[in-house]
Amino acid sequence: MGQKQHEIPLHYRDGKARLAIRTGNNAAWNCACDRHEPLLGYSDVLDGPISSDVVCPDCGRTYRIVAPGAKKVPEYVHEIKPRDS
Repeated sequence: MGQKQHEIPLHYRDGKARLAIRTGNNAAWNCACDRHEPLLGYSDVLDGPISSDVVCPDCGRTYRIVAPGAKKVPEYVHEIKPRDS
Protein backbone atom coordinates (compact mmCIF):
# COMPACT_ATOMS: atom_id res chain seq x y z
CA MET A 1 0.00 0.00 0.00
CA GLY A 2 1.46 3.36 -1.05
CA GLN A 3 1.58 6.57 0.93
CA LYS A 4 -1.75 8.31 1.17
CA GLN A 5 -1.99 11.87 -0.18
CA HIS A 6 -3.72 14.57 1.86
CA GLU A 7 -4.88 18.06 0.92
CA ILE A 8 -3.45 20.93 2.98
CA PRO A 9 -3.98 24.70 2.67
CA LEU A 10 -1.72 26.80 0.46
CA HIS A 11 -1.58 30.51 1.42
CA TYR A 12 -0.27 33.17 -0.96
CA ARG A 13 1.08 36.51 0.26
CA ASP A 14 -1.76 38.38 -1.49
CA GLY A 15 -4.32 36.59 0.70
CA LYS A 16 -5.51 34.11 -1.92
CA ALA A 17 -5.58 30.42 -1.10
CA ARG A 18 -5.49 27.09 -2.93
CA LEU A 19 -4.73 23.51 -1.99
CA ALA A 20 -1.43 21.66 -1.86
CA ILE A 21 -0.93 17.91 -1.58
CA ARG A 22 1.20 16.32 1.13
CA THR A 23 2.53 12.84 1.51
CA GLY A 24 4.90 11.98 4.36
CA ASN A 25 6.91 15.13 5.15
CA ASN A 26 6.74 16.45 1.57
CA ALA A 27 4.24 18.63 -0.28
CA ALA A 28 3.58 19.64 -3.88
CA TRP A 29 1.61 22.60 -5.24
CA ASN A 30 1.24 24.97 -8.18
CA CYS A 31 2.87 28.38 -7.96
CA ALA A 32 0.74 31.52 -8.13
CA CYS A 33 2.37 32.26 -11.53
CA ASP A 34 0.64 29.11 -12.90
CA ARG A 35 3.90 27.38 -13.74
CA HIS A 36 2.98 24.12 -15.48
CA GLU A 37 5.20 21.87 -13.34
CA PRO A 38 4.39 21.66 -9.62
CA LEU A 39 6.79 22.82 -6.93
CA LEU A 40 7.95 20.21 -4.39
CA GLY A 41 9.66 20.47 -1.03
CA TYR A 42 9.98 19.09 2.49
CA SER A 43 8.54 20.43 5.74
CA ASP A 44 10.11 22.81 8.25
CA VAL A 45 9.04 25.36 10.85
CA LEU A 46 7.95 28.79 9.55
CA ASP A 47 11.09 30.56 10.80
CA GLY A 48 13.45 27.69 9.96
CA PRO A 49 16.64 27.74 7.86
CA ILE A 50 16.63 29.18 4.37
CA SER A 51 17.75 25.79 2.99
CA SER A 52 14.19 24.45 3.15
CA ASP A 53 12.71 27.36 1.17
CA VAL A 54 11.27 26.43 -2.23
CA VAL A 55 11.78 29.07 -4.92
CA CYS A 56 9.81 28.98 -8.16
CA PRO A 57 12.33 28.90 -11.03
CA ASP A 58 9.88 30.78 -13.30
CA CYS A 59 8.88 33.78 -11.15
CA GLY A 60 11.06 33.69 -8.00
CA ARG A 61 8.23 33.41 -5.47
CA THR A 62 9.42 31.72 -2.27
CA TYR A 63 7.46 29.16 -0.24
CA ARG A 64 7.80 27.25 3.03
CA ILE A 65 6.10 23.93 3.88
CA VAL A 66 5.15 24.53 7.50
CA ALA A 67 5.07 21.78 10.14
CA PRO A 68 5.46 21.64 13.94
CA GLY A 69 9.11 20.66 13.40
CA ALA A 70 11.67 19.95 10.72
CA LYS A 71 10.66 17.03 8.49
CA LYS A 72 7.38 16.48 10.40
CA VAL A 73 3.93 16.10 8.81
CA PRO A 74 3.15 19.40 6.98
CA GLU A 75 0.19 21.48 8.12
CA TYR A 76 0.18 24.06 5.30
CA VAL A 77 2.26 25.73 2.59
CA HIS A 78 2.90 29.46 2.94
CA GLU A 79 4.34 31.91 0.42
CA ILE A 80 6.97 33.91 2.32
CA LYS A 81 8.90 37.06 1.67
CA PRO A 82 12.26 36.03 0.20
CA ARG A 83 15.12 36.28 2.71
CA ASP A 84 18.69 37.27 1.98
CA SER A 85 20.84 34.17 1.68
